[in-house]
Amino acid sequence: MGTLYFVTDESLAERSNGTIWESFSSIGGGVPAHHTTHQAGGSDAIPLDTLAAPTDILTLNASASAHGLLRKLSGTATQYLDGSGAWSTPPGGPPAAHHTTHETGGSDALAALDASVLTTGTLAAARLPPRIGAVGIIIDGGGSVITPGVKGFVEVPFAGLITAATLLSTDAAVTSGSIVIDVWKAPYASYPPTVANTITASAKPTLASATKSRDTTLTGWTTAIAAGDILGFSVSSVTALTRVALSLTVQA
Repeated sequence: MGTLYFVTDESLAERSNGTIWESFSSIGGGVPAHHTTHQAGGSDAIPLDTLAAPTDILTLNASASAHGLLRKLSGTATQYLDGSGAWSTPPGGPPAAHHTTHETGGSDALAALDASVLTTGTLAAARLPPRIGAVGIIIDGGGSVITPGVKGFVEVPFAGLITAATLLSTDAAVTSGSIVIDVWKAPYASYPPTVANTITASAKPTLASATKSRDTTLTGWTTAIAAGDILGFSVSSVTALTRVALSLTVQA
């Protein structure tokens, strides 16, 4: 067979037949230069999908990693080879699991929405904070003991539920005494309400030798109010009191 020579500037293996140099065909046209990085697109690139996980080490392009070497171990975060030759986890550790709802308290909860950016649409009542107001009347005897009878009417401009009735003695001396007040209700079209429209049943707002009372049970009351309803207030009986205030708490 003779002696084989490798032509470095042509990357070919040749042999002399005594007359001319000819390619040694069994080499397949020459020996290719060894590719040192095995990177994608190289002449002998390593297919990544055939690496033996989890302990293979990949040499990355400098543009892909400032540290050059990365590895992924089963059950751990990706690690890099630091300057001391030890494997380290990048600062911050592995990324947190993605939270699908972004709800308050989630690992990536959305910031509270500024209501000023809402320009259209509606929000469910359950998403709104309670809206609480009050309606009522001050009954003043002008320095004398209050007399029984109708004392006034008030419009309620919003719909809601009465949740409490608070009755206070409000003269300068905060006199202790007794009073019973009935509350009537009628729609604007049926104004004025009368005793036939009472909403208090047998649990009328009452002071009994006292300066204050509050009822949050409202036994037997008709507590629902429609926007525009008119409330009437009538004193059923009174002793000693010259000025009182009745306030009905209404949750819209």
